[in-house]
Amino acid sequence: MCYSNDARPPLPPIQGGSTDDSDLILTSADGTRLGAYAARARTPTGAGVVVIPDPRGLHLFYKELVRRFAETGIDAIAVDYLVRTAGMGDRPEGFDFMTHIRQTTPEQVAADVRAGVDYLRSAAGGSVESVFTVGFCFGGAQSWRQTAAQPGLAGAIGLYGRPAVVRDAIPQMKAPLLLLIAGDDAATPREEFVRFEQELTQAGVPHKQVVYEGAPHSFFDRKFDGVWLGSMANLPAAALRQAVAEIEAMGFGTIWIGEAVGREPFAACALILSSTSQVAVATGIANIWVRDATAMINGARTLAEAWPGRFVLGIGVSHVPLVNARGHQYERPLTAMGAYLEAMENAPYRPPMPDPPPPVLLAALGVKMMQLARERTAGAHPYFVPVEHTLEARRILGGDPVLAPEQAVVFARNREGARKTGERYMKTYLNLENYCRNLERLGWSRDELEPPADDRIFDAVAAWGADEASASRVVT
Repeated sequence: MCYSNDARPPLPPIQGGSTDDSDLILTSADGTRLGAYAARARTPTGAGVVVIPDPRGLHLFYKELVRRFAETGIDAIAVDYLVRTAGMGDRPEGFDFMTHIRQTTPEQVAADVRAGVDYLRSAAGGSVESVFTVGFCFGGAQSWRQTAAQPGLAGAIGLYGRPAVVRDAIPQMKAPLLLLIAGDDAATPREEFVRFEQELTQAGVPHKQVVYEGAPHSFFDRKFDGVWLGSMANLPAAALRQAVAEIEAMGFGTIWIGEAVGREPFAACALILSSTSQVAVATGIANIWVRDATAMINGARTLAEAWPGRFVLGIGVSHVPLVNARGHQYERPLTAMGAYLEAMENAPYRPPMPDPPPPVLLAALGVKMMQLARERTAGAHPYFVPVEHTLEARRILGGDPVLAPEQAVVFARNREGARKTGERYMKTYLNLENYCRNLERLGWSRDELEPPADDRIFDAVAAWGADEASASRVVT
């Protein structure tokens, strides 16, 4: 399955908002009653989309995606095509989806999608003029199939679909296809899509393929993309509440907060979570030396229980001067982290366990810590790293674990202006040995790293320039 309970679709700029959104019961062409979720655009464009989920069905990710479409002027509905064997209602993360997928036929999916199309074309659904489909995982391939099954479809979009289950429908395809491909998708080799594109071309099917290099399966998820608060975290409480609400309204998926000598991180996260409604909050990072493993994981469990799916626990070994200044001893960080993770896993907790549990990320720079992140946690949150490190980290982690590197951005049009601000940011980190050793390992010399550092390292860790250039750097 593509998405966990805490996954969230990216937030586009909200144009006109949405009006009604609600759970529905539709009747398929074969008489099956199926669950659906729809949202109407406040300012409709005449376009509509039927969302074909992964096998989890109508869980929060797809309901929010439907609302996001409506907020951009596109009436939308998601349909649950596994209802015949799995029944209606929520499905847990451990749901045995393959048993039900094996019993699901393309004809059944097409009938259910048709019910969604008919709804969008009705007055209740917005009297949509142009209907598209978009699907994910198994639903991605089924979305492409709809151009052969649905009369008058305007187009079909699929993410993470498998060409093998679509190939027989190519001769009947009529509408354009958009193939959004994860470059590092372990489920489907790239060669499959090369062949698929050739077959579509030979059949005269209009299509476009976009490959997101290095992206894993299920990359369409804003859960970990967001803003690292930095010194904003030290605002007075009232101002901080207002600031994080504004950040959420801008569409960011996660607010990251550090520790160092600021607010206690779990208390700060509770303050932020209580001031927002959807955005996730992550520690970047909570220091393992200053609290025992039980205190760490139980603090995370408390937040995850109170705000389900919205808290991410980032932990790390911090740095010698920061640890020593608080009366603790920094030693054998890799060994200490391994033992700490084991202690967290075995920590007792009497209140109800949160569902889902909070994801744990490691502040990993070196190869061995990155390997530990791969083996024992949900992924890694590297800080003050160049693109070269991100590429190395993805190779070590593989396609599925989360990789959430920090990327500094300076709002300046030229390097001279960028350095005036950026050098203050860099000075702190270039005086910490862990960061310098990591950059040396990646090819920089100590002379290049001597504050204020040369242009090569400045450009490697900080994006600057025109808005388009900075945005491209962050996405890349």
